[in-house]
Amino acid sequence: RRSVATVLFGQSRLALSGQFYGTADTYLHRGVGNIRPTAFQDSFFQRLAAEISPQRIAHLGGQTMREIVPWLWMATRTDPHNLEAYFVGAFLLAKELGRPDLAHDVLREAEQNNPFCYEAYMEDARVYLREHRRGEAEHALNQAIAFWPGKRDRGNPDAKEDRARMLFYHGLLRESAGDPAGAIRDYDEILAVFPDRAVIRSRLENLQKGTSPSVLATRLWGDMLSQQDKESGECRDHDQAGGDAPDHGADAN
Repeated sequence: RRSVATVLFGQSRLALSGQFYGTADTYLHRGVGNIRPTAFQDSFFQRLAAEISPQRIAHLGGQTMREIVPWLWMATRTDPHNLEAYFVGAFLLAKELGRPDLAHDVLREAEQNNPFCYEAYMEDARVYLREHRRGEAEHALNQAIAFWPGKRDRGNPDAKEDRARMLFYHGLLRESAGDPAGAIRDYDEILAVFPDRAVIRSRLENLQKGTSPSVLATRLWGDMLSQQDKESGECRDHDQAGGDAPDHGADAN
């Protein structure tokens, strides 16, 4: 069934979705837009943008994250393939507003509207990890790994990095569940692609020797999530290179 937005705007809904996402971004940056100008100029969409833009608001200091969510919701309604809007919305709901249950709902919708999208399952796993729901996190990671690389090429650097991160989370979960053999398989696969990752190699060698790594798995994934939260809470510009790895953890260099 086609949505009202699809009927009214057709392909132009993509531009409108980008504008709604840009509006949310402007809220996030206290009235100073960070998203590049959209392609449409002097059009109905630009006039609408002027009316809904939070730049009209003079006192942004008191705005809360709650006010950003409706703009992201509208962005996903006008373009259900706007993954960034889903992911930012889920992050705000889970981390800033304390509603991981709603974050999971948002990500489930992203999964339904974007079948076999590994990124949506990867984000869902991170929310579960923050809740310490290990079983659900592992299930989401299993799906994400199975659906990888999705629409990306296997040689895409970002896709390869995503797989390494998913495998590292998965390996840490296997460690915490008392399955070192499973963790060893995950770390072996990472090192086959990124052989210079000293922290993972050291962890692998400890597990192969039957000794416990110096940093607990739960501590390590907690630090990784904190690092990701810090980066997600900062600029979400597409030019910014993100990552999960803390200095002592999932070294990406």
